[in-house]
Amino acid sequence: MLKSLKHTYLDFDLALLRTIAELDGIELMASMGREAALELADAMQDPEVVDLVVAGLTEDARQALDELIAVGGRVPMASFARRFGGVRPLGSGARERERPHLYPAQPTEALWYRGLIGRAFRDEGSGPQEFFFVPNELLQLLPSRSQVRRHRTYISSVYQPNSGVALASASLVDDACTTLAYLRLFPASPGRPEQLLATEHTSELRTHLLQPDALGILLHMLQELGLVTGDPMCVNSGKARRFLQATRGEQQGSLVNAWHHSVEWCDVIHVPGLRFDEPSSLRTDARKTRQAILEQLAHLTPRHWIDLSSFVNHVREYVPDFQRMAGDYDAWYVFDSKTGEHLRGFHNWDRVDGALVEFMIFGPLHWLGITDIALDPCCFRLTSVFDAMCSGGSWDVNEDAHPITIRADGILQAKKSTNRADRFLAARIGEWHLSSDDTYQYQITARSLRLAADSGVETGQIIAFLQRVSNGLVPPQLEQAVRRLHNKGVEVKLSDILVLRVQSETLMDQLSKHPKTSRLLGDVLGPMAVEVRSRDWNDLRRAMLAMGIFVEMEE
Repeated sequence: MLKSLKHTYLDFDLALLRTIAELDGIELMASMGREAALELADAMQDPEVVDLVVAGLTEDARQALDELIAVGGRVPMASFARRFGGVRPLGSGARERERPHLYPAQPTEALWYRGLIGRAFRDEGSGPQEFFFVPNELLQLLPSRSQVRRHRTYISSVYQPNSGVALASASLVDDACTTLAYLRLFPASPGRPEQLLATEHTSELRTHLLQPDALGILLHMLQELGLVTGDPMCVNSGKARRFLQATRGEQQGSLVNAWHHSVEWCDVIHVPGLRFDEPSSLRTDARKTRQAILEQLAHLTPRHWIDLSSFVNHVREYVPDFQRMAGDYDAWYVFDSKTGEHLRGFHNWDRVDGALVEFMIFGPLHWLGITDIALDPCCFRLTSVFDAMCSGGSWDVNEDAHPITIRADGILQAKKSTNRADRFLAARIGEWHLSSDDTYQYQITARSLRLAADSGVETGQIIAFLQRVSNGLVPPQLEQAVRRLHNKGVEVKLSDILVLRVQSETLMDQLSKHPKTSRLLGDVLGPMAVEVRSRDWNDLRRAMLAMGIFVEMEE
């Protein structure tokens, strides 16, 4: 609700009230501030007076007033001042010298000294910020007399991309299953996603993901959904089971809604090319920022290709401050990650705020199946998932389920359309092979079964699982091997070793007693032969060279 004329003018000093009255052709009889404010407020509600006041505005001042009315009569001060200037903080003495009512420095000053606008603080959920506003009574009188002549940008459509098209999919669901299986096997990973991403062993996980660039947001969403918890990050078995047993559409909906409503995931921090030295100090609301961009996307024609740059220009024109409190472009500690340049000021909007819009469309929205994207030309289009997210519609994804197949050599083969709960179990009991776009393979080995046992999977559960997914057609030799390993443990080991042979027993005795070589020798194979582990070969070669002995590798 905007302030009334009375409450607006009560904030003005007597000298300013008299200046406004003089400029607007109003004779004030009151000699005290409060009475003068009420008298001026009453006079300014006369339509004829307002007509004369507006008629006296310059063209640029009239444009400023028109734009303020067009957005509902209130706009953040910083945003309005970027286009039309501010109001100089002059006291009564300075006003007497400068006479800003006769010689306004900016269009905003012209409106101010005509009594057409006020300013006030307002908190809209992201902290207090100062606004320029048109008082209520004037806003009701002015619209019929104002024709908005704002220069408009237009969002361009693209008939059909030439190349580089990447269609949206629900494949983040498959990566969620893969990541949950990984975290179930290796729960000692750091407890925060950004820490986990920094560890070396996640490079192995990335090789098994269909969208490896989305791993950061995926980890956050799994935490938002409570599927992984704690520090170290561990899988919540009950919630994970319910998620994995849901349909593909329901799983996609869970991930999309977790991102859509997240207050913890701050998209701008993850924009490539930007560096935030103090991300915790950002004065922005991640969820409102996300919603502001989605509201602009909602105006687009569904399933039409949209030129990316024209959409970014549209956002800059109409809602430039969508993530900046009070339109402040100097408060953030954001830098170019390559040059180290501090990206402050509105002139860097394209490099920070515009880059976020592009990242949202080509990053999270694409990863979540909401946008198709293309590179030539750079464009995008919204999918039906966008409608489901915004309207709360049903999450329907057609999928013909394919069961896991079990080969005699112990390989479990699953498709993307395989029940994710079954693939999760397969991933826990088999060593992971590199996946194709549609197929996952897991090799049952002694090591994989030991890891499964360590993570709580019992032999009986493994046999029951294999029997169920194969409809009782488990290769008999595979079932026998699983049971035998359980009963007798590992009976055969294969080692990767080298054999060191020398020409005399004397030399072998010397090597076995020397402190730098003895620890690198393995089991004795004969008086002049000994095992050497492959990993110790270079150390042994250097140690023998230090003893004055060359070693030749046989081909």
